[in-house]
Amino acid sequence: MNTTWRIKALWAAGALLCLLPLAGCSVLTSYPATVEKAQNAFDRGDAAGAVALMEKLSPSDGDAALYLMEKGTFLRAAADYAAGNAAWLEALRIFREFDDRATISFRDSAAFAASLLLNDKAIPYRGTFYERVLLNTFLAANFLMQGNLENARVMVMQADQRQRAAREEYEKEITKSREETQKKNLNADEITARLRNGYDDQRAFVEKAGNIYQNAFMFYLSAIIFEMTGEVDNAYILARRVHEQNPAFLPVRADLLRYAKQLGRHDEYERWRSAFGPDVPDAIPAGQGRIVLLLACGNGPVKEEIKVFFTLPLGANRPPAHVTIAVPKYRMRPNPVASARLMIGDNPAGVTQPLMDIEATAVKELWDRALGMAFRQILRATGRVLAGEAAREKGGDVGYLATVAAGFILEQADLRSWISLPRDLQALRATAPAGEYPVRLDLLSPGGVVLGQVPVGTVAVKEGAVTFIDARTTGVRGAAGHAVVPAR
Repeated sequence: MNTTWRIKALWAAGALLCLLPLAGCSVLTSYPATVEKAQNAFDRGDAAGAVALMEKLSPSDGDAALYLMEKGTFLRAAADYAAGNAAWLEALRIFREFDDRATISFRDSAAFAASLLLNDKAIPYRGTFYERVLLNTFLAANFLMQGNLENARVMVMQADQRQRAAREEYEKEITKSREETQKKNLNADEITARLRNGYDDQRAFVEKAGNIYQNAFMFYLSAIIFEMTGEVDNAYILARRVHEQNPAFLPVRADLLRYAKQLGRHDEYERWRSAFGPDVPDAIPAGQGRIVLLLACGNGPVKEEIKVFFTLPLGANRPPAHVTIAVPKYRMRPNPVASARLMIGDNPAGVTQPLMDIEATAVKELWDRALGMAFRQILRATGRVLAGEAAREKGGDVGYLATVAAGFILEQADLRSWISLPRDLQALRATAPAGEYPVRLDLLSPGGVVLGQVPVGTVAVKEGAVTFIDARTTGVRGAAGHAVVPAR
C-alpha cells in the first residue's frame, strides 16, 4: 500500500475514535427494539402504559423529536389532546431548529462526518417529509378536538407548506447525490438499481403509492377546516384535489356539490351533478348537523435491516473491493381491520374509506431515496476496506481481522422511523338530526365481517356544527374521542 492510501486509512481510524463520543451510543442500538415495549403496550390498548414507558427512555439529542412523535401518538389515542399537542409542538420546534440554522454547527458537521465513518444513525433524525406533514396534520386534528379552530387552520397551512417544499428538497438531494457519485467515479444508476433489487418484492407498494407528495387526508381535513372558517373558495380547491387523487372517495362528492352551489359556480355544479348522479345531496338538511369520522387504522410498517453487495473501484492499479452494506427495508405488520362502520344508535351511517396509504408512502419514500442512502454507505465501505488493508500491512492478519470485525459491528442500517403511525388514514362524513346519540364503531375485515367494536359514547350533534370523532385502531382493538366544533 502506498503512503497516500496508508495516511488516508490511518486518518479515518483516528477520526473514528474522535467522533464516536459525539455520535453517542445510539449508533450501536436498534430504535425499533428501544421502543418495542411501549409499542407493544399500545397494541394491547394500553395507551397510558405506552406513554409511561416512553417517559422512562432517555433519547439522545438527535433522536428527541422522534421519541416525542411516538409519545404524542400514544397521548392522542388516550384522548389527552393537550399533552399530545405539547409533545408534538416540541417535536416541530426541534425540526424547525434544524431547518432554520443559517450555518452548520460544529456538532452537525461532526455528526455528518461520523455518519461517513460509523453509520447513518450518527445524523440527528429530521423526519421524512411525509412524517412531518402528518405531524402538522395530527396537530390540526388535536386542536379540532379541543375546539380550537384557529390553531387547526394554522397547522394545515403549515402542513401544506411542508408538502410543497418536499418535492423540491427531494429533487435537490437526488441531484447532489448524483454529483457526488460522479466525483467518486461511481455509477449512480447501477448503485440505485442494485439497492432497489433488495426492495423488488415491494414494487407493488411503490406502484400503489402514486404521488406521495400529495396527501389527500390532509387536503380533506383542510377543506373541512376552511369551510368552517368561511373560506369556501379554499375548501372547494382542496376538495377538488381530494377527488382528483381519490375519485372513489364518496364523502367529498357531497362537499363538491355543496361548495359549487354556495359559490354560484353553476357550470361546475352541473358537471358534478352529472358525474355523481341525483342521489348525492348538495346541502345539509335544516335541523341537522355533520359528523366527520377520522380513522387512523392499523399499524404502519417498521424498518428492518438487509444486506446489499457491491463491487467498488478503488482507483488505478488497485483491484476492486467486494463490500456489503446494511440498509433499511420496511416490514409490513399484520392488520386484520380494513375499515370501520359508524353506528348511530342501531343505524349504520356509513363505512370509512382510505385517503392516505402510509404503508405505500413509506416504501415509496425509501425507494426514491435509495441513491443518497447508498452513497454514504459506499463511502463508509470504501474507507473500511482501506483501513483493513492498512491494518493488515501494519499488524498482519490479526490487525486486519480486528478492523473487519469493527466494521461489521458499526455497519448498521438506520432503522429509525415513526413506528406508531397507522397503516392508513381513513374518513367518513355523515349527517344526523340535532340531538344526542349512542355511537360505536364496528371494525370490519376486508370482507365486511365485524371483528371488534369501539364504543364512542354519547355523541352530540348540533345544527350548523361539526361533530368530530377521532379514532385509532391497532389489531382488532381501538379507542375514540369526540368533540362538537361550531363553525366560525
